[in-house]
Amino acid sequence: MRSNSILSPLVLLSIFQVLCIHSSGAAGGNSKVNNATIISGTIFHDELNKPVHFHGLGILLPSDHPGQDKNKYYIVGSSEKLFLECPDVNFPNEQCWLSQGINLYSSYDLMNFKFENMIFKNSSINTPIPKSEATKQVYRIERPKLVYNFNTKLYVLIFHLDTAHFKLGMLGVATSTTIDGYYIYQHGYQPDGQRSLDMTIFQDFTNNGKTYVIRSVNNEYAGISLLTDDYLNTTSDGIISKGPKCEGQTIWNDDRSNGYYMVSRLYPPNFFFN
Repeated sequence: MRSNSILSPLVLLSIFQVLCIHSSGAAGGNSKVNNATIISGTIFHDELNKPVHFHGLGILLPSDHPGQDKNKYYIVGSSEKLFLECPDVNFPNEQCWLSQGINLYSSYDLMNFKFENMIFKNSSINTPIPKSEATKQVYRIERPKLVYNFNTKLYVLIFHLDTAHFKLGMLGVATSTTIDGYYIYQHGYQPDGQRSLDMTIFQDFTNNGKTYVIRSVNNEYAGISLLTDDYLNTTSDGIISKGPKCEGQTIWNDDRSNGYYMVSRLYPPNFFFN
């Protein structure tokens, strides 16, 4: 890790599951959230009593975008995973768990949820699928994250984009002028030209709102890169910091210690770095 990296004071912790709001500040003075109890193992339901589907979720804090309701949290996640046929040359009868799109929910207490919209559909992706991939009809959409760009005044949706058999290794990017509108697909790309898998986004409001992508680089290490001002690509700086081989990464800044921290599932499990 470079000594001049923004993530030099990085601490990595290993856990199997984590729900984390990645922000530079606290949740704020919303008493509904402060008094809420999130019960592990509970099947969440929306306002229509339908099961909530926001797999690989990302949370957009009320303070991180210009929404009118300063107490409302927005949650994005991939839609219900369906067991679809995904034949491959080596596995002609294989089936895969794949999502049809990305859902948006809202909540005031992170226990009660309202379904807002399916803001992005799998069928809108037009990135070419390699000829070696037998499954041509549906892409793999995982771990979507939502961020607001104060420069372009656009909501930017970023997710792990792949084929059914992981032959793309990209980030997918889509944008919208409204948080609950339909997001227009921009492109898919490999950040810094490297195969990208599990990923997340970190918007650092303690450092001029700079936004970073953190992802598993070819399942070899965690690579951290700065996004361009429009959030549609990574900068020419390349990978500015690295962590060990891990997935499900979450980064935050602790104002009290002036340090950056990352929680993830490491390989091997239950391994600790500081």
